[in-house]
Amino acid sequence: ALKKSSMEFQVPDGGMALWLNTGKPTARLASLLEKDGVLVLPEKNLRLDGRDGTHLRLGFANQRPSELRDGLELLLKRLE
Repeated sequence: ALKKSSMEFQVPDGGMALWLNTGKPTARLASLLEKDGVLVLPEKNLRLDGRDGTHLRLGFANQRPSELRDGLELLLKRLE
């Protein structure tokens, strides 16, 4: 089961992704998640100044609920 955390997100009005505020730098986290087979986009990749950020872009198009749940579980483990 998913644990409660201090992460924040807003349900998007449309589209195929949401932005998750982890409250922590996300560039290294995204690299670790990629090794786990979970692909996310760290805020740093979209910033003009190249600085790290606390947000991750989570795409959910073409993902089964079980895949989303498994990916979120791995994300939460990496944030511990």
